[in-house]
Amino acid sequence: MKDIFQEIENTHAIDPVKLEFLKEMHKGTQGLSKDKDKMMAFMMNVAMKSREQNIKFTKEEMDIIIKLLKQNATPSENAVMDTIIKKGLNN
Repeated sequence: MKDIFQEIENTHAIDPVKLEFLKEMHKGTQGLSKDKDKMMAFMMNVAMKSREQNIKFTKEEMDIIIKLLKQNATPSENAVMDTIIKKGLNN
């Protein structure tokens, strides 16, 4: 499995503060990928924390993050991510 954070750092496409936020978020997701409800609750909490810390990701940054996450995920994890992304776009 590739280290997505190393890949993101290598692209220089995301501010280091945002990258640290992503690393913390990633730690919190360990073991949640199989449970859509828990993952959705966690992601909502992450969104709230990012607003509190005034961390905003551009569409381009999000596209990079999603692409890198998906390349290392299983098909079932990709399905969960797709569901979460769709729900997020509709809210």
